[in-house]
Amino acid sequence: MAAHSKKDEAGQVERVRRKKPSNIRAAPQAVGKGQGVEQPLVPPSLTSEDPLNRPEEALGQALCLLQDEEWERKTEGLRLVRALAEHHAEVLLPELHYVTTAVIAEVKNLRSIVSRDAITTMAHLFTHLQREMDSEVEGAARTLLHKAGETSLFIRQGVELALGTLVHHCSPGRVLQGLLAGGLRHRNPVCRAATSQSLLMLLQVVGVSHVLTGKKTFASEIIPAVSTLAFDAAQEVRTHARAALRYLGSHKKAESAVEKFVHLKDQSARSSQTQSCSQWWRTGTTSEEVDEAAAPPSSCKRLFLRVLVSEVTQFLGVLWGGGVSARWETHRPCGIGTSQSTSWECPAPKQALQSL
Repeated sequence: MAAHSKKDEAGQVERVRRKKPSNIRAAPQAVGKGQGVEQPLVPPSLTSEDPLNRPEEALGQALCLLQDEEWERKTEGLRLVRALAEHHAEVLLPELHYVTTAVIAEVKNLRSIVSRDAITTMAHLFTHLQREMDSEVEGAARTLLHKAGETSLFIRQGVELALGTLVHHCSPGRVLQGLLAGGLRHRNPVCRAATSQSLLMLLQVVGVSHVLTGKKTFASEIIPAVSTLAFDAAQEVRTHARAALRYLGSHKKAESAVEKFVHLKDQSARSSQTQSCSQWWRTGTTSEEVDEAAAPPSSCKRLFLRVLVSEVTQFLGVLWGGGVSARWETHRPCGIGTSQSTSWECPAPKQALQSL
């Protein structure tokens, strides 16, 4: 019996070890103190291409194939570009701008196979040429972030791979400029989420101490951008941005940097945002009061609606012309001047139709 009980206990211990996760995420309180943080990011891995026998001829052939209308020939040209970037960089560098422009054009291709192949080719260029691609970062980042808004998971996974290689292998300053220009004010929330995730990855690659104690231009651009995305309407965007703020909070100069670089018109909004950042750093949660402070006042909403109604009514009055008048009463919202009524002349429907 004793032997059986020992075997059962050993089996239970083994099962517990199996169930134990390999990557334990730290609690937000531990993240704020710099404890239990995940290991540094590892650059994405790519499939390898075979070397080419005649790389000089392959370069011209690749450019010709990329201009062809057949998608099979386009994919063959992209394969040649990947092989040149991996094994024959000295041949590709003199024509790098023309090659990159051709590949970016294929990223916008409507055929998903060609577009995904071009996105993978951009990842190879970033990985193997690294800072030689700095001059092409802004255009590539803008195109990739726009492509991240597509519904196809096949394309979005490729974009995530390409943005990861971009962040890891190119100059941080150029990467930051490209991300801010291409996705910070994008209308699609999915594109803004990709931007927020890339900014978080950039902070992890560069390091908090380098951001806050290095060049002021980098900190003065990335901290306001992350603070803006932290109040975005989309939850996925806010999640990555607030994770970036918690990551910044592991440094003692983080709060003073936010007060220095985040310029707000309203001093109360500045203080509420700073307090909310400190709350994220300590607990990883936000209060409902912070979200309400970030929302626009109700008086601004009423003023906006009043202006909108005024513009629409005036447009209808110009379109229909004279006719039977209908009085439309509007009042100023509370706290914005005194109450004042205004009327517009609107024709009757029958007369309006007859006049057209």
